[in-house]
Amino acid sequence: MYLRPSAPLGLRRILTVQQAAAWLQVHPESVRRWIRQGRLRGVLVGGTRSGYRIEERELYRFFARQAAVAAVGADRHGAGD
Repeated sequence: MYLRPSAPLGLRRILTVQQAAAWLQVHPESVRRWIRQGRLRGVLVGGTRSGYRIEERELYRFFARQAAVAAVGADRHGAGD
């Protein structure tokens, strides 16, 4: 189901694992692993056959958090030297 991010009444775009993986440019199993680890929020719908669904805004949150962690790590290891 595709919905515009600015859809009325709080409707949000919901992505499959494959779509989220393409957006993040990673393998779909990475997305599943991050969900199981609690690093990325997703909902298992209809059991394992239907798979997880992830809100698009969750991908923005996840990406921003990963970028912040990478920046802190670079500062600690003297990447700017």
